[in-house]
Amino acid sequence: MATASVPGFRAALYLATSSSGGTIVKFGELKDFTLTVAQGALDATSKDSAGWKEFLSGLNEWGGSGTGLYLLETTDAGQNAIFAALSGDNPVWLQLREAASSMMAAAIELFTGLAVVTQFDVESPLDGPALTKCAFKGTSVLTRKAATS
Repeated sequence: MATASVPGFRAALYLATSSSGGTIVKFGELKDFTLTVAQGALDATSKDSAGWKEFLSGLNEWGGSGTGLYLLETTDAGQNAIFAALSGDNPVWLQLREAASSMMAAAIELFTGLAVVTQFDVESPLDGPALTKCAFKGTSVLTRKAATS
């Protein structure tokens, strides 16, 4: 039986250093990326709850983190833009394109939103390629839709 699973190796991360999108650049040499969407729960338990906790929906949040092969900032516009956003206290417009090839038109699902960069690490192991890690916290709504372009 065939699966409808999406191959993770075809996902790509793009970003722009403008809150309205602007010029979008690809984060080069991405190895993995995790997108997390969560909702808080407000405790609404009362003496009428029959011994069971009750909750109301709370605030939503989203964020993400990823790892890639470290490239010199001069050779990768995406890695350079993330570092510049972090050091300049500027938000970035993120796009996570699931099942995308190198072409924008090949994306089948698109997650987009404005985020602040919270982490940028460079790792230089003794026996392996230099890696970069980055993390984001969403600062507005995250949208999810089928990609049309």
